[in-house]
Amino acid sequence: MKRQTITLLTAFAAAAALASTAQAAEVVPGGWTGDYRIIFTTSGTYNAVATNIATYNARVEAEAAATSGDTIDLSGITGWKMIGSTVGMNARVNTDTVGSGGANDVPIYNVNGVRVAAGNAALWGVSEGAFQNLPPLYYVVPADALLAPILNIVGDTAGNRIWTGTAPDGSTHTGNELGANNTVGHGLGRGYLDSKWISNGATGNPNLNTHLFFHHALSPVIIGPPPPLAITEIQYDPDAEPGPTVTLTWHSLPGTTYKALVSSDLSDWGFVLADMLGAAHDVIGDDGDHITVTFPLIDGLENVPDLFFRIEEEE
Repeated sequence: MKRQTITLLTAFAAAAALASTAQAAEVVPGGWTGDYRIIFTTSGTYNAVATNIATYNARVEAEAAATSGDTIDLSGITGWKMIGSTVGMNARVNTDTVGSGGANDVPIYNVNGVRVAAGNAALWGVSEGAFQNLPPLYYVVPADALLAPILNIVGDTAGNRIWTGTAPDGSTHTGNELGANNTVGHGLGRGYLDSKWISNGATGNPNLNTHLFFHHALSPVIIGPPPPLAITEIQYDPDAEPGPTVTLTWHSLPGTTYKALVSSDLSDWGFVLADMLGAAHDVIGDDGDHITVTFPLIDGLENVPDLFFRIEEEE
């Protein structure tokens, strides 16, 4: 008899949209809720005379700050690093993109929110495409190419030569690094997907360091937006004693409490199963960003044929 008490069990959740707690960036990767980085090419051009990487970092930081109020607004993010190498600092260390699998190894997106690389290894593992006599870029895109172009700070592929002083693996082009006495290696803009994004050939095709070229910039790791509040699992136990129960699992945020409601018609949500639900009520306890709670179906709910459940975030 108990097995007939619920013929339809539907779950959904309601909550206000939440922005990332780490920054006020307007660039949010579509469909991605984890941590990430943003990469861009500057709009301004600069020389490569300075020997201190801090000079180059300050340039890209200033360009990001100047986007306040723009269509692409990066001003809420600080800690930008120039993707470049000096005698004492290579690009991988400067941008904290050394190693795989750690907290610093996250997907990288351009300013239009399109993924450029899956992580550190993909960014620094691109090979050079073979020449082909076909415009506009005259090369074959290799299998390990970037997934999308690096765009400039206003969202297009304008920009030709990029000062980097860096080899394709992120190490320093020794003798042609930023601040070298005469010539410095460079990469190419305009949407290159092979290793020429960072090094135009094996030596970076060195140019006089007084020439004015663009810079590539990489953000620090940005804390991604939290997953939307949603019931992710629902279990009905008609044989529980002393009466049937329903167990709900939903996405949760630290320090947040929730209210569980039930309705028989998706219109009247006046029946509150429980409120002030938080981590202390989690019957699993070690599932990170989820809460799981079991509710007894009492006060006549055990006899209602159709029940719908809703989780709301409490203010």
